[in-house]
Amino acid sequence: MSEPTTIRVHATQTQAQNAVPFTAAGHFILHFYAAVFELLRQIRHVTGTTDGFADLLEQHPFLKGYLEEIARALPVPDPLAANQSQWTDAITDHARQCAVHLPTRALQDAGLSTRSLRLLMLAGLVEEDSRFGDLLAWLQVGTQARRLTLGFAENILGPDDAAHAGTQGGAPWRALDAMGLIRPLQADAARAEQTLSVPGELWALIRGEGGHWPTIGTLAPAVQTAPQDLIFPAPLPDKLVESAKLLGGTAPATLVLRGDTGIDVAHIAATLLAVGGRRALLLKSVPEPETARHLGAWLCMSGCAPVYTLELGPGAVAEGLRPRGYAGPIIVAPGPEGGVDVARTETQLSLNVPPLPPDLRRLIWKGALGTQAVAQLGPVLNGLRVSEGYARRIAATAQIEARLENCTHPNATHINTAARALNHQLLDGLADRMDTAQDWSSLIAAPATVSMLRVLEDQARNRETLSGRMGPAFHGAASEGVRALFTGVSGTGKTMCARLLAGVLGKELYRVDLASVVNKYIGETEKNLGRVLARAEALDVVLLLDEGDALLGTRTEVKSANDRYANLETNYLLQRLEHYRGIILITTNFGDNIDKAFQRRMDVVVTFYRPSAMQREAILRMHLPPDCQLAPDIVTEAMLRCDLTGGQIRNVATRAALAALADNSAVQDDHFLQALSIEHEKAGAVFPMGVADDTAARRDHSALDLAASLRSAR
Repeated sequence: MSEPTTIRVHATQTQAQNAVPFTAAGHFILHFYAAVFELLRQIRHVTGTTDGFADLLEQHPFLKGYLEEIARALPVPDPLAANQSQWTDAITDHARQCAVHLPTRALQDAGLSTRSLRLLMLAGLVEEDSRFGDLLAWLQVGTQARRLTLGFAENILGPDDAAHAGTQGGAPWRALDAMGLIRPLQADAARAEQTLSVPGELWALIRGEGGHWPTIGTLAPAVQTAPQDLIFPAPLPDKLVESAKLLGGTAPATLVLRGDTGIDVAHIAATLLAVGGRRALLLKSVPEPETARHLGAWLCMSGCAPVYTLELGPGAVAEGLRPRGYAGPIIVAPGPEGGVDVARTETQLSLNVPPLPPDLRRLIWKGALGTQAVAQLGPVLNGLRVSEGYARRIAATAQIEARLENCTHPNATHINTAARALNHQLLDGLADRMDTAQDWSSLIAAPATVSMLRVLEDQARNRETLSGRMGPAFHGAASEGVRALFTGVSGTGKTMCARLLAGVLGKELYRVDLASVVNKYIGETEKNLGRVLARAEALDVVLLLDEGDALLGTRTEVKSANDRYANLETNYLLQRLEHYRGIILITTNFGDNIDKAFQRRMDVVVTFYRPSAMQREAILRMHLPPDCQLAPDIVTEAMLRCDLTGGQIRNVATRAALAALADNSAVQDDHFLQALSIEHEKAGAVFPMGVADDTAARRDHSALDLAASLRSAR
């Protein structure tokens, strides 16, 4: 207790049970007094005489204070002559008049017997008042243990029988052990000599103290929203109202929330559970049994429910979701893939949380940023096609950015910064962010290529409204995704056009890191792919699958286990792309190697051709420095005779500039011709224009000059 000598409770009414306040702490006091009563009665039995008991009270004077408090809580002529039924009636009557959540009553509702609960209180005597340790050491002569031993506990409570056994495993201590409420400290000792203790974090809850949360989870903030007021397309709000009633019932129930990784599971769960008077404990994974040994008891006593925010891969199944000793509601958000395994005796309900249409997303932004800020940021926010959970996170970060700059409301820069920060947080390690360009002015390509890129841009801009203009065969998320295949030889501008497309759409571009996705272990590649696709889809970034033939290759005849599992990866990606709601661009240098089933699923196939002579010259002039001193006829003749791609021309311009830097001059004809010769040599081709001097000697001389200039610069 808070006061080591006595528990001072001021009576406000005449009834015996009203001598303690109608709170969780007051209810605990009655249970604790009942345990002290059992111990004192056992002491009087051990001492055998009234004088012996009085002598013991003189040796341990703190017991007199407890006797006084017991007499006030249960006034009878002789407090130690009372029986357990009187204590049970007093505790039950007190609980009936309490309007708050009572941890000890919650344990009984979970199936813990009165006898087991009494043993729990006896085991916690030393936790509450260390002076009981001296008393127990004197009473337990054989062991001199300062904590309650199992053998002495059975002497106090009497032998087990069917009527007194705990309902969760026979003996009362087994029921407590099953729920993690007690732990034997000397498991290798004889059964009767095993000492019992109560975990400190659980004892704090038992005595009615709040604020002791387990380290394996996070408590979701309390909400004031009613289920019917959650912002979702109809008829989901009505289904959420019915789900809240189900979760607030007495039967074990599990609610599965299906949706992308951006749904605000914490907000939805906290809203639904609040109807039944519970709070949400957010868990990012299913804890190991030993880690979660006390979780069931903690949930019961705290009035919380577990909410699992998982990110399962394809074929994964979440198991072991119900902690031991917990019979309340459970909410699971497994992500877009994976399954949930629950007991057959449970009621399971699954709800699909769809993406928000633009009008509802605007309501989310208004609630998070305010009407005035949304009016000013309309174009920026309209381009952020994210779920309500990510929208709230972006808004919260943007408001912090605004406060750091002493701004009243977030501006477009703050919103974009917050969105980029969220993208980095969720995609780093799975994909690499790439810089984007702003418009198509730098694009030099064949007219057919440009035309298809414009078609792709139009589809990406109108993908949300497209499904509403189509027939009934087009429905749901399948028609909202944009899948494009860029095919052509290396260096023809596929990756550059991906950067341009993302830039004109105002979105970030992420390239899948195949090294972090492809895994030699069976099933891991699909799991990694599922994770990156789910996050990119929810964040609404443009995803680039560069050199996609590594994953989208033609399926082969199964001749070995390797062929079988390679085909499984291809089949998974086929199915996932079918329902992908984001924008994904796939590039390949070998279009013939792409499985035909993938090409059929592509919305747009853009072919990139080798540039013509006129296009090659235009590309070169865009990359050369403005102060170059090249003869016009040399540039024209070189681009006419040298069949280079855009990427190779870029290399030529870079190498010519380096050679000029080594000579401390502008780019001259010899720098340009040397760079052309090296590029042809690198590609294993014959340089059609020839050079006047030895190319290798010239290159070595330039390298020496460049090194000398760098040394002098230092």
